[in-house]
Amino acid sequence: MNVDESQQSFIDSNIWLYRFIINPRDTNAIPKQQIATTIRNSQNILISTQVVNEVCSNLIRKAKFNNAQIQILVEELVFNCDILPVSIETLKSAVKLRAQYLLSF
Repeated sequence: MNVDESQQSFIDSNIWLYRFIINPRDTNAIPKQQIATTIRNSQNILISTQVVNEVCSNLIRKAKFNNAQIQILVEELVFNCDILPVSIETLKSAVKLRAQYLLSF
């Protein structure tokens, strides 16, 4: 697969969570974690502040991450990813896309 390395890729919170949390009932958990790690190691990753919040919240609740682990994770995300704030314009665009493509919000 040829990927334009200058193109940014938005990585949703689920991908990050697959990287850190393995569900023992999920028969595809290990392959999902491997894929998530491969995606994470790619260049030009784009995430939103909402993704950072969702990942941290889930890791605290489900994986029992402590404050030091969350601090390290946030620092790694800031260093390795472009992080976009969720603005009013983003929310308005999301509402339009939701209506147009029947997406969840």
